[in-house]
Amino acid sequence: MPRGGRCDKVNAKVKRSLHASPRELFAVERQHLAPLPVHVPEVYQLHERIVDCEGYVTVHRNRYSAPWRLIGRHLEVRETKDRIDLYDGPRRVATHERIPEPIDARVTVPEHRPPRSEKVFARDAPSAEERELSRGGDEVIAYVALLKRRGRSLRVLRRLAAMMRDYPREPLLAAVRIATHYGLDDRDRLERLVLRHVAGDFFPLPPEVAGAPLCEEGRDDEDGHDEPDGEEAPEADDTPGSEDDDDG
Repeated sequence: MPRGGRCDKVNAKVKRSLHASPRELFAVERQHLAPLPVHVPEVYQLHERIVDCEGYVTVHRNRYSAPWRLIGRHLEVRETKDRIDLYDGPRRVATHERIPEPIDARVTVPEHRPPRSEKVFARDAPSAEERELSRGGDEVIAYVALLKRRGRSLRVLRRLAAMMRDYPREPLLAAVRIATHYGLDDRDRLERLVLRHVAGDFFPLPPEVAGAPLCEEGRDDEDGHDEPDGEEAPEADDTPGSEDDDDG
């Protein structure tokens, strides 16, 4: 039997689940069908991506460049059979040839890179902590420069920014001036300086401590070792007969 005749026979058979034949159902539905559009949209897979700090979006382990002014923006990525299209809202901002295999490749359009005079990447631009600390005044800026010369990490700057938010401004600036003068880059010692400046204002002190002068960090003893904070060296016992009396 020809293939067309077999199809007509199958479509004319009444289906128990449909309570009718496919041919009868098609005749009813045909009057409600609309013709296909002249333009058939291209099939694509949709992704949502954020442009990273280097100006790329990642699709299947491959990185495709985006205009540098869109760093940090949410983009719509349309992956077709042979292209990767980047959309910022309804506007297409970049088109790349699709790499079919996930080979950790990097596709870069030269026009997407910023001019050399622009410092927009994470390795060139100041961090959020540096921008926050720069608003603290000249003393804080000088101390941040000291920390950066000593090679301190971003974690130290983040802790210093937290101290600026937590402690009163004047005691903190006084401690920063002392730390800059003596070259102290240890955050714990800086915090002890701040606490010494605010000690009498925010919590009571014993009378013998309240009248004592404020000590400055960074002073070493004559042997070149730091004195313990708030501790005094034990005095030698000069009392005769302090040794064991068992010997007579």
